[in-house]
Amino acid sequence: MLSKLVTALLSFLFSFFSAPSLLLSRGALLSASSFTSFLQAAFSRRIKNMFAINMQNSQCAANRKF
Repeated sequence: MLSKLVTALLSFLFSFFSAPSLLLSRGALLSASSFTSFLQAAFSRRIKNMFAINMQNSQCAANRKF
């Protein structure tokens, strides 16, 4: 659980630092509000995926117990 959280945090930080430079190097103008919404969408997808994986793991563990 902790390793998944650390992995999600590191990937979030990586996307935070790599995404604006990639977008700006391609000539796209990126405003602060659109970048913020991009970060919120990416982070919410990470959180939803983490919860889905945790739910699957807990269901598998529950099935093994019985």
